[in-house]
Amino acid sequence: MSVPRPIYVLTFCLIAGLLAAASPARAERAKNFNDAQLKLLFSGTEVAGEGSCQLIYPGDLFLDFTFHKDGRFFVDYDCVTAGGYEGGDAGNTTGTWSIEENELCTVFKYPGLGWENVIQGNCYSVRHDRSGFGFYSRAGRFLELTFKHHRFPTKGKLLTAVLNLSGGGTGAVASTKTEKTPKIKTMARSVTLPPAPYKAPLVGTKIKYDDRIYRVTRTDGFLTVYRSVTGAKLSYLNAYALFGEYADNLYVTHDHGFEISYKIDTDNRKKLEAFWPLEAGKKTKFEVIEEDAGIVPLYTTYGQSWVIALEVAKAEAISLNGINYSTYVIVEEAKSGDGFSFVGRKWYHPTSGLIVKAERTWTKIVFEPPKIPNFAEGDEDNYTLVKVRFPEGTIAVAAKQEPKAPPAVSTAELARLEREAEEKRKARAAEIARLEREAEKKRQASARKAEAEQKARTAELAHLEREAEEKRLAAARKAEAEQKAREVEIARLAREEEKAREAEEKAGTAAQKEIARLKREAVEAKKASLAEVARQKREAAEARDAEVASLRQQLEEALKARKIVEAPKAKAKAADGLAGIKFGNYHALIIGINNYKNLPKLTTAINDAKGVAKVLKDEYGFKVTTLIDPDRLDIIDAFDELKETLTDEDNLLIYYAGHGWLDEDTDRGYWLPVDAKPKRRSRWVSNATITDTLKGLSAKHVLVLADSCYSGTLTRAADVGTRKRKGDYWKKMASKWARVAITSGGLEPVADKGGGDHSPFAKAFIDVLQENASIMDGVQLFGKMRRPVMVAAEQTPQYSDVRNAGHDGGDFLFVRKK
Repeated sequence: MSVPRPIYVLTFCLIAGLLAAASPARAERAKNFNDAQLKLLFSGTEVAGEGSCQLIYPGDLFLDFTFHKDGRFFVDYDCVTAGGYEGGDAGNTTGTWSIEENELCTVFKYPGLGWENVIQGNCYSVRHDRSGFGFYSRAGRFLELTFKHHRFPTKGKLLTAVLNLSGGGTGAVASTKTEKTPKIKTMARSVTLPPAPYKAPLVGTKIKYDDRIYRVTRTDGFLTVYRSVTGAKLSYLNAYALFGEYADNLYVTHDHGFEISYKIDTDNRKKLEAFWPLEAGKKTKFEVIEEDAGIVPLYTTYGQSWVIALEVAKAEAISLNGINYSTYVIVEEAKSGDGFSFVGRKWYHPTSGLIVKAERTWTKIVFEPPKIPNFAEGDEDNYTLVKVRFPEGTIAVAAKQEPKAPPAVSTAELARLEREAEEKRKARAAEIARLEREAEKKRQASARKAEAEQKARTAELAHLEREAEEKRLAAARKAEAEQKAREVEIARLAREEEKAREAEEKAGTAAQKEIARLKREAVEAKKASLAEVARQKREAAEARDAEVASLRQQLEEALKARKIVEAPKAKAKAADGLAGIKFGNYHALIIGINNYKNLPKLTTAINDAKGVAKVLKDEYGFKVTTLIDPDRLDIIDAFDELKETLTDEDNLLIYYAGHGWLDEDTDRGYWLPVDAKPKRRSRWVSNATITDTLKGLSAKHVLVLADSCYSGTLTRAADVGTRKRKGDYWKKMASKWARVAITSGGLEPVADKGGGDHSPFAKAFIDVLQENASIMDGVQLFGKMRRPVMVAAEQTPQYSDVRNAGHDGGDFLFVRKK
């Protein structure tokens, strides 16, 4: 078989490299790597080599190897002649590789033409010396090697891992995970336990295992969020129904630096919930989905789902550090769509609600770009409870001896108790349903009564308006007729006057002149009399109009008085439905910027900020922090202070009035502080900074109102249709986490004027807050603000949750205090 030209050239280049290194004096006396070290270096690794080559002229040789785990390799080569002379060449080929007697052996695809002596079947030792990693033959060093390792990204970490295997021979590569588990004597025996219901840990609980520390930062039903410290790594772990774990970069890492996050959807959450209460033999299976939070969801390209099976294997009493725990043993088996898998066991202690011991072994690992596994095959991830500190006022059960089991209950007695419990549950459910039906009937009756009263008031006002309009039209018609009659009479008198004057001129006698004069005086007297009559009629018409206006004002005052009387009743009635709901404390950060140093100044932003702060403080009881003309450092410091002081019992409103900017290249929006400069982002505040701040806040509900140009980049499209606010709606909204925003416009400039002393957006916000009588959520606020803003200015407000900031279905609630 003929040898392709690129293979011949590569053979010649490597022969030249060997000859160039033929001087034994240049060979380093470092120790050759053994089989285990070679397997760690080359299995599944990309390796770059540099050496010398010579075809017609001498040159530099560059090789790029990819060593696959199944024993195949692929290589690109390039011989670049020095000085730009012709005669260089490039190509690629494949082959197989193996490790034999502490040497790396390569067999290229095509034999002949010197392959037997140079490449095919030839084996090389590998060392690390002052020059780095290198290939060595008996003639000495002939290739400089650079490794791109999937587990050890830096040369220092790779060399440390290799040297840790210096005593090994052939066989599997050892795990690089540091086992910190102390030698704990564990004794186990079988026990009988009753079904164990789910027990949520208390916020503030600190759990110390032998190699990690967990602190409970948030609980919400079956969801628990832990602050995890493992070695020097700080992260946040989400656990749904305890066993559904998901976090950023949990099992794999994106090789481009994007964040791989995990999620559990609603259907799989229900499967985890149904796994409780725990009892021997119970099973479930659920899925966890990988997503790439950096650009698009990975499941459209590289994302995989993890299928995890759980089974309660048995009940077992174990002893750890001299403390006895009666536990359920849960066996888990997991496999991902791209081939990763692990098995493990967890010991759950029902009394404390804690996992006191866990074991996990990775049984299969693959390397498939763009994802890098965080574990190697055979690695173990084990941990054991050392101690736990519960919040003040609770009992640290993990630090106490396990109490004796209660006496056994007979099957019949247990069945009777279960029947009684079920009957009580049904009775409670029926009573709750009855109360809800009665409340709904009362609400509907009240609504019908209010609607009827409103219709009556509207009809009464319409009747008065019709009467007033009819009187006005009748008076106008009468005045018009009288005016026409006056005009006719004046014209007649004018003609008579003209005739008298003509007669006087013709008569020429004194008597006739006197008669003509008397006639003129009579005409002028009648004109004056007609003018007086017209004046009196005008005054009468004005009196009637004033009387109609007075009646209308009296009616409006009566309706307003009724509204003032009924408003406290409505407020009291709404307060009855809110009894027992903990709305928490309310805080506000208000930012207003007019006097820009390097940008056009605004006119209403500071007045907007002061007006919003006043109504929130005086009428809603907010604790308000106001920043007037702040720079970037002032804003970031305010964010950090809120992050340090707020808890999950707090609500936060952030209001920004100032310039905004959209970077169309990155599709990212910015707030511009008072010292911002055009085209200089160092003094801008990006939406990413705002989103990260919201994500890190402990406040349960956060609402951002942004009155600036291009503010719509802070939100994503969302459905804000009508919600049914029945039953325990307000209680649900108060308990769920919310990260929402209302912006004055989308990807467009917005108006600074148009609302008098305020911008259209600020005026609408203040008006809606002042009109609210009891409680209002963010959707209602947006619905009442949207139309007034669109009418006053050419901009369209938007409402949605803030992207990637921790929104969990809740909403911001405004509860009026005065």
